[in-house]
Amino acid sequence: MRLPRGFRKVIRKRKNLTARTLIEARVYKYDRGRKRKRISLYGRTVDEVKAKLKKLTERNVASFEAEKETLAKFLELWLAELKLTRQPRTYELYEGIIRNHVVPYIGTLRLTQVGRADIRHLVSNTLRDIGSRARQLTYRVLHYALGQAVEDELIAFNPCLRKDKPRHVIAEYKSLTHEQARRLLEAASRGNYYVLFYLALSTGMRQGEIFALQWSAIDFDNNSLYVTATLTRDEEGNPVLSPPKASRKRRIELGPKLMTMLREHKRRQYPLAPWVFAGQKGEPLQKDKFVRSVFHPLLKEAGIERIRFHDLRHTSATLGIAAGENVKVIAERLGHSSAKLTLDVYTKSLPTLQREAAVRMDAILSSDGGMKGGTPKTEEA
Repeated sequence: MRLPRGFRKVIRKRKNLTARTLIEARVYKYDRGRKRKRISLYGRTVDEVKAKLKKLTERNVASFEAEKETLAKFLELWLAELKLTRQPRTYELYEGIIRNHVVPYIGTLRLTQVGRADIRHLVSNTLRDIGSRARQLTYRVLHYALGQAVEDELIAFNPCLRKDKPRHVIAEYKSLTHEQARRLLEAASRGNYYVLFYLALSTGMRQGEIFALQWSAIDFDNNSLYVTATLTRDEEGNPVLSPPKASRKRRIELGPKLMTMLREHKRRQYPLAPWVFAGQKGEPLQKDKFVRSVFHPLLKEAGIERIRFHDLRHTSATLGIAAGENVKVIAERLGHSSAKLTLDVYTKSLPTLQREAAVRMDAILSSDGGMKGGTPKTEEA
């Protein structure tokens, strides 16, 4: 029998058994190191080998090295590479998502077996009881990781399609009222961190940005400060300065009262540390410890239900918008990419804004320069 091109007969000897004749076809692919590798397919007939070859090429396989690799193993290696190039906080987030939301459910699947249906079922059904933000982050991490697998030519396509990305419903943020903010500052004035809380409410800076603030970043001559870093911790708990969120360094103008408070705070700080807000020995503050030992007791003393420290940022934004501050200016102070983001996030918690706008429109349209009796006034010739 004349065999098709690329096929050949081979005789395989089996121990204690008679030899058998098989048909072999060879296929070539590349591994991660771009080295050419060969795989052989066997069958009793040409049609059987062709069927195996078709089944293999129809699967999501770009490298035969990936045939033996599970999704969990691939993600483990991917995280190890990611750790070398990303901030510790980012690595911790991705590692936690993969460990808690991916590996327990689809980690045993072969990398080449993971399909779009598996991803959809994971985020829509298996993880339906977790928050929408967590499901969206799970999908984003998988999309990122499997995209790397495509670039490394381990798989032929990414099963995470953007149109399958779960939606994140933005929940209403908690924020303090003007009266609650005043009570919090009054309680803080009896302790050592009044300036810190005044700064948080005045500027809307993030907790990590406040703890990373150094005296060199405060411009006393021009009444401003520069947000250039955020304070995180490495695996050993040592402080690490990382770029602020989205790497957006920004300048924030400060009021004269706050500048006076900062000058006095620097004069009284002992020992003088590079950090504006430091511990007893001049060391940078620890987020969790500060929240437990300082922030939560202050809330209790002020008669305010427990909130996150980050909600002080929301308080600063909502109070500013309610006071009629320019949204573009508020967005710049918060470090948002656009004023639209600021409005989308914070105006949901300000139901009175529309009411106030309606009253102002009534005043405009009811004035002498507006409309009376349903007929617009016109200038006399």
